[in-house]
Amino acid sequence: MLSICDKIQVLDCEEGMEEALSAQGIPAHLHATLLDKLRGEVFDAGSVFSLAQDEAGDFEVVVSSEAPLAADDPNSVWLIDHAWTFTADKAREHLETVPGLAARMAALFGCDEDVEQLLEGLWYFAGTYTVPNDVPEEEIPTWYVMDEFGSRFQHDDEPNVVFVPLFYAPTRTFYTVFFLLNDLETGDLVRRDYVRGDTDPATRAAHLAAWFPTIELPPLTAVREPIDIAARLHETLPAAPYPPAPPRPAVLKVFTQIDLVRDFLKSPAFALVESAEEADILWLLDSFRDYRELQKTPGKFVAQFPCEAALTHKDLFAAVIRAAHDGAFPAWLPETYNMVTELPELVQRHRALADAGEDTHWIVKPWNLGRSLDTHVTGSLTQLVRLSESGPKVACKYIHEPVLFDRPGVGKVKFDVRYCVLVSSIEPLVVHTYNVFWLRFANLPYALERLDEYDRHFTVMNYCNPAQLFQLDCSLFVPEFEKQHPGQRWADVEKRIHIAIREMMQAVSKRPAPHGIGHSPQSRALYAVDLMLVEGPSGPEPRLLEMNFQPDTLRACKYHPNFYNDCFSLLFLGQEEGLPVTRL
Repeated sequence: MLSICDKIQVLDCEEGMEEALSAQGIPAHLHATLLDKLRGEVFDAGSVFSLAQDEAGDFEVVVSSEAPLAADDPNSVWLIDHAWTFTADKAREHLETVPGLAARMAALFGCDEDVEQLLEGLWYFAGTYTVPNDVPEEEIPTWYVMDEFGSRFQHDDEPNVVFVPLFYAPTRTFYTVFFLLNDLETGDLVRRDYVRGDTDPATRAAHLAAWFPTIELPPLTAVREPIDIAARLHETLPAAPYPPAPPRPAVLKVFTQIDLVRDFLKSPAFALVESAEEADILWLLDSFRDYRELQKTPGKFVAQFPCEAALTHKDLFAAVIRAAHDGAFPAWLPETYNMVTELPELVQRHRALADAGEDTHWIVKPWNLGRSLDTHVTGSLTQLVRLSESGPKVACKYIHEPVLFDRPGVGKVKFDVRYCVLVSSIEPLVVHTYNVFWLRFANLPYALERLDEYDRHFTVMNYCNPAQLFQLDCSLFVPEFEKQHPGQRWADVEKRIHIAIREMMQAVSKRPAPHGIGHSPQSRALYAVDLMLVEGPSGPEPRLLEMNFQPDTLRACKYHPNFYNDCFSLLFLGQEEGLPVTRL
C-alpha cells in the first residue's frame, strides 16, 4: 500500500544499517531500538495496541496502553510480520499449493476459500516493494500481505503512523516497520495513509480509488506538454548542416556486440572488427547516446536513431503518437495511459467504460521491459490501480475480442504477428518491412477468464515455456489462416498492416527530435513491431502493440540465414532489388 514501488532497503551490514534506515525516513532516535528488535525478532506491538471491531464488523487498531505513547520516545517503533510474499504471476499457484495459505487469506480478506475470490481480494491488502538488482531492467516487484495485525490498519488522510518495508539480511527476513507521527492516548484509533507520498490531488484520489471506488476526482486538465526525449535519456542530438560523408569503402567494417550478427553476417561487402573505433558501422546492443560526437566521423554509421525511444519505450510510443493525432488514439493503436502521469485519466476512462456497459479489461506493462515480464491483465479497477504502484507502467486497452487461430489439438488461441521494420531515413521517411514475418501462439484456448493464466493470455513462450512453443512458418500460416477465415485474403490483411506501420512511423517522426524520433544521415535501424488482429468492417485489422529495440532474431537467422545479409545490404548499401523486403 505504497504510492510508488519502494526500492526496499537491505540491511546487510552493521556499519550501513543506520544510513539505510535514515534513507527510508525512519527517525534517528528510533534506530537503536529498531535494530535490537530486528536482531531479536521482537514483535511487541500487541503490548500497546489491540484490535477492535465496529458495528459493521470492520476492524480498527486502537491504543490499548494505559500510558500515553510519545512519538519522540526511542521505543515507539514496532515490527510487523509478513504473512505472504509473492510475485503477481505466482499468486494463484501459491494459493492452490501452499498448505493453509488459502484458509488464512480467506479469514483475513473476509471471503470464501475460492481462489478467484482470493485473487480479487488480495489487491485490497497487498503491499509492494522491489529488491535492488545489479541489472535494473530485471527488477521484478514483490508483493506481500502483512499479518492479521498489520493488515487491519485503516486509511486516514491525516495518519498518525507511518509504515516502511525493510529487508533484514542477517536473518533474510522481510518486515514492515511502523512508528508514530504524533503522540497517542489510550483508546485512540491508529491509522495510516495508504498512498503516502502522493501530493497531487488528482493522482492521490486516483490511487485511493483502489479502496474507495466512488471517490471523486478533481477536474483534470488535458494539457500535455511535449516530452523532451533527449533530455530524459541524456542524448546529444546531431546538428544541421550535416558534414558531407566520405566515399564509401569497398568493404564496410562492422563492430557488434550481438552474437547472431557475428555468426550470420557473411556478405563480402562487410567485415567484422573488434573495436568500435575502427568500425564503419556500429550495431550495438546498448543504447547509443552521443549523436553530436558521431558527427565528427561522418563516415561512421550507427544502427539507431536519435530519440528512437519514441518508438521503443512503451510510454513514449503512445504519448508521441497521440500528440501527432491531437490527443486522439488512431484506430491501429489500443488506448494507452501512462500510469505515472495519467492515472486519473485512466481511472476516469475505466469508470466511463463500466458505466457504458463496455469492456473494462486492460493489460498493464512496464515502460521498458520485454518478454512479457511483470505484465498483467485485469478488469478490476482495484487491481489496475494497485499495479501502478509497482514501478513505471502503461495500461493498454486489452484486445478482448482478437482474431483467433485454430491450433491443432488445442483449439482457438490468441496469436500475434511480428514484422521486422527497417528504417533507412527519417527525412525523407524511408521504411521497409521484411517480407518474412513471425508468429507467436498461446498454448490454451482463448477465453476472457483466469486472467493470470499465462498460457491463455500471452504468446511469448520461447523464454518461459519453450517445451510448449508452437512454431509455424508464415508460408504455412497464410493458407491455413485463409482456410480458417473464409473470404479473407492475407494479402489484403497485410496491406492494412503495412499502412498502419507507415502511419505509425509518420506519427513518431511528425515532430522532430527531441519530441519525436530524429533524423541523422548516419543512422539506420532494425526494429520489430508486434501486432494483433481484430475484426473490422472489411476484414481483420491490425492493432500495433509495441516496437522493439534490437529484437530477438534467433528464429529469423535459424530459418532464413541470409536475414542479416539482407538487412545490412538494404540499410547500408542501399540495395533493394532482389531482397525480400517491401517499401512502405
